[in-house]
Amino acid sequence: MECELNGSRIKYEDDKLWLWREKRGKHKLKVPRWVEMKGKAAPDGRVDLCIGGRTTNGGRHFKYHRVVYFINNPEWNIHNSSTDNSIDHIDRNPSNNNIENLRVATHKQNMRNSNSKGCSFHKASGKWRARITVDSKEKYLGLFENEDDARNAYLIAKEKYHSF
Repeated sequence: MECELNGSRIKYEDDKLWLWREKRGKHKLKVPRWVEMKGKAAPDGRVDLCIGGRTTNGGRHFKYHRVVYFINNPEWNIHNSSTDNSIDHIDRNPSNNNIENLRVATHKQNMRNSNSKGCSFHKASGKWRARITVDSKEKYLGLFENEDDARNAYLIAKEKYHSF
Protein backbone atom coordinates (compact mmCIF):
# COMPACT_ATOMS: atom_id res chain seq x y z
CA MET A 1 0.00 0.00 0.00
CA GLU A 2 1.19 3.49 -0.79
CA CYS A 3 0.15 6.99 0.33
CA GLU A 4 1.41 10.51 0.99
CA LEU A 5 2.17 11.81 4.47
CA ASN A 6 3.60 15.23 5.31
CA GLY A 7 4.56 15.81 1.67
CA SER A 8 6.40 12.47 1.35
CA ARG A 9 5.45 9.39 -0.63
CA ILE A 10 5.59 6.29 1.60
CA LYS A 11 4.55 2.67 1.38
CA TYR A 12 4.33 -0.41 3.58
CA GLU A 13 5.61 -3.57 1.92
CA ASP A 14 7.28 -6.76 3.16
CA ASP A 15 6.59 -5.65 6.77
CA LYS A 16 8.74 -2.54 6.26
CA LEU A 17 8.10 1.17 5.70
CA TRP A 18 9.62 2.69 2.57
CA LEU A 19 10.19 6.32 1.53
CA TRP A 20 10.35 7.48 -2.10
CA ARG A 21 13.55 9.49 -2.38
CA GLU A 22 14.12 11.83 -5.33
CA LYS A 23 16.54 14.22 -3.61
CA ARG A 24 19.38 13.99 -1.15
CA GLY A 25 19.49 17.36 0.56
CA LYS A 26 19.18 19.96 -2.21
CA HIS A 27 20.58 17.66 -4.91
CA LYS A 28 18.30 15.73 -7.22
CA LEU A 29 19.14 12.02 -7.46
CA LYS A 30 19.93 10.64 -10.91
CA VAL A 31 18.01 7.50 -10.04
CA PRO A 32 15.09 8.05 -7.63
CA ARG A 33 14.39 5.00 -5.47
CA TRP A 34 12.56 3.54 -2.49
CA VAL A 35 14.63 3.53 0.72
CA GLU A 36 13.71 1.72 3.93
CA MET A 37 12.67 3.91 6.85
CA LYS A 38 14.28 2.60 10.03
CA GLY A 39 13.69 5.42 12.50
CA LYS A 40 15.04 5.58 16.03
CA ALA A 41 14.01 3.12 18.74
CA ALA A 42 12.76 4.59 22.02
CA PRO A 43 13.49 2.83 25.36
CA ASP A 44 9.96 1.35 25.37
CA GLY A 45 10.61 -0.41 22.03
CA ARG A 46 8.50 1.89 19.88
CA VAL A 47 10.17 3.50 16.87
CA ASP A 48 10.09 7.23 16.03
CA LEU A 49 10.25 8.39 12.41
CA CYS A 50 10.76 11.83 10.92
CA ILE A 51 8.76 12.23 7.70
CA GLY A 52 8.96 15.19 5.34
CA GLY A 53 12.59 16.16 5.86
CA ARG A 54 14.37 17.30 8.98
CA THR A 55 12.26 18.75 11.76
CA THR A 56 13.95 22.12 11.21
CA ASN A 57 12.69 22.09 7.60
CA GLY A 58 9.09 20.97 8.08
CA GLY A 59 9.68 17.33 8.95
CA ARG A 60 7.39 15.84 11.55
CA HIS A 61 7.82 12.98 14.03
CA PHE A 62 5.48 10.00 13.87
CA LYS A 63 5.43 6.67 15.67
CA TYR A 64 6.16 3.75 13.32
CA HIS A 65 3.03 1.81 14.33
CA ARG A 66 0.80 4.85 13.70
CA VAL A 67 2.23 5.23 10.18
CA VAL A 68 1.66 1.52 9.44
CA TYR A 69 -1.93 1.82 10.64
CA PHE A 70 -2.47 5.01 8.59
CA ILE A 71 -1.15 3.48 5.35
CA ASN A 72 -3.60 0.58 5.77
CA ASN A 73 -6.47 2.84 6.93
CA PRO A 74 -6.10 6.19 5.10
CA GLU A 75 -9.46 7.46 6.43
CA TRP A 76 -8.03 7.36 9.97
CA ASN A 77 -6.73 10.74 11.19
CA ILE A 78 -3.05 10.22 12.05
CA HIS A 79 -2.74 13.87 13.14
CA ASN A 80 -5.37 13.48 15.89
CA SER A 81 -3.27 12.80 19.00
CA SER A 82 -6.20 12.86 21.44
CA THR A 83 -6.58 10.11 24.03
CA ASP A 84 -9.45 8.66 21.98
CA ASN A 85 -7.18 7.97 18.99
CA SER A 86 -4.38 5.71 20.26
CA ILE A 87 -3.06 2.72 18.33
CA ASP A 88 -2.85 -0.40 20.48
CA HIS A 89 -0.54 -3.37 19.92
CA ILE A 90 -2.92 -6.27 20.56
CA ASP A 91 -0.16 -8.69 21.61
CA ARG A 92 1.51 -5.96 23.76
CA ASN A 93 4.75 -6.29 21.73
CA PRO A 94 5.72 -2.76 20.59
CA SER A 95 8.02 -4.11 17.87
CA ASN A 96 5.25 -6.19 16.25
CA ASN A 97 3.83 -3.65 13.81
CA ASN A 98 1.90 -6.05 11.58
CA ILE A 99 -1.43 -4.48 10.66
CA GLU A 100 -3.27 -7.50 12.14
CA ASN A 101 -1.71 -6.61 15.51
CA LEU A 102 -2.79 -2.94 15.50
CA ARG A 103 -6.15 -1.42 16.41
CA VAL A 104 -7.56 1.98 17.33
CA ALA A 105 -8.21 2.29 21.05
CA THR A 106 -8.78 4.93 23.66
CA HIS A 107 -5.91 5.58 26.06
CA LYS A 108 -7.89 3.77 28.78
CA GLN A 109 -8.41 0.70 26.57
CA ASN A 110 -4.74 0.76 25.60
CA MET A 111 -3.68 0.82 29.27
CA ARG A 112 -5.94 -2.15 30.02
CA ASN A 113 -4.01 -4.17 27.45
CA SER A 114 -0.94 -4.41 29.66
CA ASN A 115 1.14 -7.15 31.22
CA SER A 116 -0.20 -6.29 34.66
CA LYS A 117 -0.90 -9.49 36.59
CA GLY A 118 -3.75 -8.18 38.74
CA CYS A 119 -2.67 -10.16 41.77
CA SER A 120 -0.06 -9.90 44.51
CA PHE A 121 0.88 -11.64 47.73
CA HIS A 122 -0.88 -10.19 50.81
CA LYS A 123 1.58 -10.64 53.71
CA ALA A 124 -0.91 -9.95 56.53
CA SER A 125 -3.20 -12.82 55.50
CA GLY A 126 -0.59 -15.06 53.89
CA LYS A 127 -2.81 -15.32 50.81
CA TRP A 128 -2.90 -14.01 47.25
CA ARG A 129 -5.00 -10.88 46.66
CA ALA A 130 -6.69 -10.14 43.31
CA ARG A 131 -7.66 -6.59 42.28
CA ILE A 132 -8.69 -4.77 39.12
CA THR A 133 -9.11 -1.10 38.23
CA VAL A 134 -12.48 -0.12 36.76
CA ASP A 135 -13.23 3.50 35.83
CA SER A 136 -10.19 4.71 37.82
CA LYS A 137 -11.36 2.87 40.97
CA GLU A 138 -9.77 -0.23 42.40
CA LYS A 139 -12.14 -3.18 42.75
CA TYR A 140 -11.23 -5.85 45.29
CA LEU A 141 -11.71 -9.40 43.94
CA GLY A 142 -10.77 -11.42 47.01
CA LEU A 143 -8.03 -13.39 48.77
CA PHE A 144 -6.96 -16.79 47.47
CA GLU A 145 -4.85 -19.70 48.72
CA ASN A 146 -2.63 -19.76 45.63
CA GLU A 147 -1.45 -17.41 42.91
CA ASP A 148 -3.19 -19.30 40.08
CA ASP A 149 -6.62 -18.85 41.67
CA ALA A 150 -5.99 -15.13 42.21
CA ARG A 151 -4.77 -14.78 38.62
CA ASN A 152 -7.87 -16.60 37.30
CA ALA A 153 -10.15 -14.29 39.31
CA TYR A 154 -8.36 -11.32 37.77
CA LEU A 155 -8.65 -12.74 34.23
CA ILE A 156 -12.40 -13.35 34.66
CA ALA A 157 -12.87 -9.79 35.92
CA LYS A 158 -10.68 -8.44 33.10
CA GLU A 159 -12.92 -10.19 30.53
CA LYS A 160 -16.00 -8.72 32.21
CA TYR A 161 -14.78 -5.13 32.76
CA HIS A 162 -12.06 -4.55 30.18
CA SER A 163 -13.29 -6.22 27.00
CA PHE A 164 -13.19 -4.13 23.82
